[in-house]
Amino acid sequence: MRASLPTICAAVFLWTAGALGPRTAVGACAALPGDVNGSQSVTVSDVQCAVLLSLWSLTQGPGAVPACVAVPLSEADINCSSAFDVSDVLLLIQATLGAAPDPQLDKDGNGCIDVCQQGDGECAAFECADYPSDCCKPGLVCTGDSCGLSSDCDFTPACGGKACPVQLGACDDGDVCTTGNVCLGASCSAGFPLSCNDGDPCTSVDCDPTVGCVYKPIPGCTCVPPPGPFPVDCCIPNAAPGCSSPACTDCVCGVVPGCCSAAWNQVCVDLASPGGSCNDVCACDLEGADPPPGDPLCWISGAPGQKVPCPLRLSAGDSVSPHASALQLTLSYDPTLVKLVGFFGETCFGPNQTPPCVKVSVAGPGSMPLMTGHSVSLSPASPTLWNGFGALLIVHISNTSAAITNAWVDPCGTIQGKPYVLEAAFEVLQPIAPSNQTAVWAEDPAANFVAKTNSQVLQIVFWPEEQTFVTWP
Repeated sequence: MRASLPTICAAVFLWTAGALGPRTAVGACAALPGDVNGSQSVTVSDVQCAVLLSLWSLTQGPGAVPACVAVPLSEADINCSSAFDVSDVLLLIQATLGAAPDPQLDKDGNGCIDVCQQGDGECAAFECADYPSDCCKPGLVCTGDSCGLSSDCDFTPACGGKACPVQLGACDDGDVCTTGNVCLGASCSAGFPLSCNDGDPCTSVDCDPTVGCVYKPIPGCTCVPPPGPFPVDCCIPNAAPGCSSPACTDCVCGVVPGCCSAAWNQVCVDLASPGGSCNDVCACDLEGADPPPGDPLCWISGAPGQKVPCPLRLSAGDSVSPHASALQLTLSYDPTLVKLVGFFGETCFGPNQTPPCVKVSVAGPGSMPLMTGHSVSLSPASPTLWNGFGALLIVHISNTSAAITNAWVDPCGTIQGKPYVLEAAFEVLQPIAPSNQTAVWAEDPAANFVAKTNSQVLQIVFWPEEQTFVTWP
């Protein structure tokens, strides 16, 4: 078996990339972005349709495209990521509520995600630097004020005799604690906060606008850091250096230093595999054996008829990291050993959602939302139809920024708040001894397990000691 160490389940970039779903096409802006069902308006019916489309894509598209989809698939891919997922659902919810897309996604405020406008032959102000082929004629030299704007760069000779604005060009806002400042309109944007993290849980961190990151020792601190956004599986080649097990990384890089400075290539994997000098600490699968399909959401044993809960827990990586507001994943299990009964959550009646609490169904026919207001959608739609595999999508229909949990990991590796999301209940069909438990797997392809805030895809790290998924920006 693989070493029981944190592994990354998903790591993709800000809204502009995604794993390919079945039969997808490159996105394009529709005349009415979000009108998935072709009703000439954007309503909650489109949101419901997008949820069905996302689940269809998540389960690799069995059968035909959901009947509610009345537009080309390229138009249903609202963020032009070549995938139909919770990203599109969140954007659709915002459109239904009358909210404009995040300005980072739609700089010109026309309701169309900017990346969808690349190469359409029409010049938008922000494109003068991003996609000059849409603006200035080829071969023309158009330079000018780095934060100036002009409509004269739209396919006119020599930009109409005026400077072609360098929109999105780099600029400096004078604050050392921000990075990535670019020209937006006629001003310099605030950019993004400078990342101040020395990796030491025993230091306090601050940022001074004039000098940058400031670290101060915390008196009496002796704690160890919690799991962080580790690199990839030690048993799989990757372009990035290092792997998810510190012990395995130290061993392999002690033999081939390039595994920690260049890339974790096949040479590094061979050292970690059976026959390699580091296999005793890396514990990679035997050659030819099937690797685990993902991370074990839980392990089940018991007598026939016994009901076993399998909780899903989720936490932010630290006190300042964003909490996931939407989540999608697939589950797999052995249907000859266990049967899915349903998905259940807690409804509490005390102050601030405190006991007394009761368990209620939160997915499938007749279910209730989670206490946070999030809805849980399934494919297949009813737990009784699951037969070893299925997908679920968690999203808040009326508040796309609502956190699924309030939990976070403190500098000493203790989870604060409540990480509980829901639990999948299984019934044991055959005797399963504790020494031969069966797993419920949360599968780890990037498209199948994604936690998101409004404008950011989060990395997901599995923390086996706490049986909790930890998210990081």
